[in-house]
Amino acid sequence: MVIYLEYAIIDNLVINWLLLWFVFRTVKQTPPKFRIFLSALLGTGAALLMPLLNYTGIAAFLIKLFIGAAMVFIVQNKTLARFAVFF
Repeated sequence: MVIYLEYAIIDNLVINWLLLWFVFRTVKQTPPKFRIFLSALLGTGAALLMPLLNYTGIAAFLIKLFIGAAMVFIVQNKTLARFAVFF
């Protein structure tokens, strides 16, 4: 199977951006565009590296959970309550 990296990067970046943008809009916040871009970039990098790692089960779940929390923390790091709402 051939995977084109540029398509995977563009798809992941756009989907991560849209997910973060719509989460912010759902809770009626104005999202900071640069932070959303950085967060989407982190998610894209993780999506590219995860197939190279040989983790399954609980370990893979915890890694993905940590990456998701890091993505939300990059965008929204004001208070723990707000972080929990966005996460």
